[in-house]
Amino acid sequence: MLNYSWSQFGDTVYANYLFAALGEVIATVLWFPMTQYLGRRTSMLISLGTACVFYLMGLIPWRWSVLWNLERLASLMAVMSVTMSFMMVYMYSNEVSPTTHRGFVMCSSSIVGRIGASWVRFVKEIMPDSRVKLVVAALLSFVGVLLCLMMPETRNIPIPETPQCVTRRRKDQNLAAMVC
Repeated sequence: MLNYSWSQFGDTVYANYLFAALGEVIATVLWFPMTQYLGRRTSMLISLGTACVFYLMGLIPWRWSVLWNLERLASLMAVMSVTMSFMMVYMYSNEVSPTTHRGFVMCSSSIVGRIGASWVRFVKEIMPDSRVKLVVAALLSFVGVLLCLMMPETRNIPIPETPQCVTRRRKDQNLAAMVC
């Protein structure tokens, strides 16, 4: 997690892994029906938007026990939302790119994900205050929402075969005017 390691969520190692597994399972169960019924773009917008909201909610200093406070609960919920969006990236980037460029796009998405995952380990040393980490995570989630607004919806639309198909789809959905 961004703010806490899993060792800080419970009294024992078993409780920590239970919270980790529960969060991942909930995100995985919600991911498929969400993308199936709402579409890829809308699902990405919702998952990144809720992550942003949960990270901002974590700024509220409310503690109800020695172990739990709103910051921990909100961080756990935000990580579930980020996990859902992470699962959607591979499917969404696959459907947005034409067949001729799909391998390059998938490799690029994977490389960016790996770079981000390796940099997150140093966040604790760079920003010791958890509130700063929450604000940075909320801003990054918000930037993801803004970038998603420029992406086309791919639900019930055939996968593009050529770059010209992508250009035609962007013009049909008026996305070219948004970017330029």
